[in-house]
Amino acid sequence: MIIVTDYCKQNYKQLGFTYDKDRECWRYSFPVHFWEDHPVLFCRVYLSNDLTRASYDVMDTFNNLYTPFYGYEYGRYGDFIKKAKNKIRYRFKTLGIVEKKEKKKNGHRKSSKSKVSRRRS
Repeated sequence: MIIVTDYCKQNYKQLGFTYDKDRECWRYSFPVHFWEDHPVLFCRVYLSNDLTRASYDVMDTFNNLYTPFYGYEYGRYGDFIKKAKNKIRYRFKTLGIVEKKEKKKNGHRKSSKSKVSRRRS
């Protein structure tokens, strides 16, 4: 869950958010990773029109979703993705956006691995 603080709600235009007519929301984009002084990975933050909800996408230079960011558990990008997420969280703090982990129902966390019991014969 991404929470928009009062600071961001009051200063979103001064922070650099622009209105995106296609998505009908406020958008802010910033570089996450550089290669030889050229930005190659970007984060786009989207604020709803009522400034209560936020979401973000990580894009490459061709405006495509950066696939390893969304499926890094299955690849070799673990350390790189952690660094990118840290940069995004830092920028969120400067913008007044807080990303909080959602609590699971009954205090239990869902396991990413399914438990399968096997009978031995």
